[in-house]
Amino acid sequence: MTKIVIDTRERLAAIQNLFSKQKEFEVEIRKLEVGDIEFGNLIVERKSATDLLNSVRDERFWRNLFTMRENYKHVLIWIDASRKDLRREWKFRKGGYLTYLGVLATFAFHQVPACQFESRREAELFFLYLFRKLEKGGRSEPPARIKKKGRSLDELRVECLRTLPGVGFKKAEEILSQYGSITSFIESLEESSKYYEFFYGKWKKK
Repeated sequence: MTKIVIDTRERLAAIQNLFSKQKEFEVEIRKLEVGDIEFGNLIVERKSATDLLNSVRDERFWRNLFTMRENYKHVLIWIDASRKDLRREWKFRKGGYLTYLGVLATFAFHQVPACQFESRREAELFFLYLFRKLEKGGRSEPPARIKKKGRSLDELRVECLRTLPGVGFKKAEEILSQYGSITSFIESLEESSKYYEFFYGKWKKK
């Protein structure tokens, strides 16, 4: 029987005890190289509304995401927040809720599904159903060793920029070519006029 493994760095007791009431699968708490919950060849990365907002702008997040894809057959992003919390958290950020939808589109593009639930009880039921599906489909062992491949800094920057509404590969590369870094680009949007020009599709390379 495949074990449910929860990362020791997941300090919320509610998460470490998420599967404590079920008796179907053994639960083990130990350090994972990447991700927060492992079940055989499935790895789950949990993100709160605030954590998701900060992570998609951090190159380390995308590096870890690529590492998970290279080492596990199934990768899943668990957005641990209600839709109300997500809208409140992203409302006053540049791009607003559209940026959040852009993030989901980027995950989908890389074949990494993202699931959002209104409660942790709902999340628990979903994961148990998923674990049973995987178990019936044949036992799949987790990778013996996590292989971390380096991605270039520009590749990671492009992935960060592509979470913005209307930004594809070409525009992301143009932004990096013009501004040199994500920080410089964000600072250039501080003026509301430039911000609206960019997000309403009027941004042009000088």
